[in-house]
Amino acid sequence: MCFGGVTVAAVGLAIVPHVRSVAALEAVATALGLAFAFAEPAWMALVSSLAPPGRQGAALGGMSAAQGVGFMFGPIVGGHLYEGIGPAAPFLLCSVLLAACLLLVTVSRARLEQ
Repeated sequence: MCFGGVTVAAVGLAIVPHVRSVAALEAVATALGLAFAFAEPAWMALVSSLAPPGRQGAALGGMSAAQGVGFMFGPIVGGHLYEGIGPAAPFLLCSVLLAACLLLVTVSRARLEQ
C-alpha cells in the first residue's frame, strides 16, 4: 500500500496545477486524501521493518520528527515558492520529492534484500 499510495499522491500533486474546475479539484483532493490515508500506516511499517533490530523505536521517532519539521516548514517554503516562482511550484516540488522518496526506498529495499 505504501508504494501505491505514495505514487498516487505524487501523480495527484503533479496534476493539481492543471485542474481547471472545482469538480476536478474535488476528485484530485479525494484521491490525494485516500492515497495518504493508505500510505501513512504502510510507510511507518516500512520504516520499522527497514530499521535494525532494537532500533525500530528510534527509526519511527526520527520519522515522526521529520514529518513534524515538514509540517512546520512546508507551508513557509511553499508560500515562498508560490510567490517567487508561481502557483504550480509547491505542488510540483512535492510531487518530485515524493517520487525521489519512492526511488530511494526502492533502491534501499533492493540492497537490503540482496
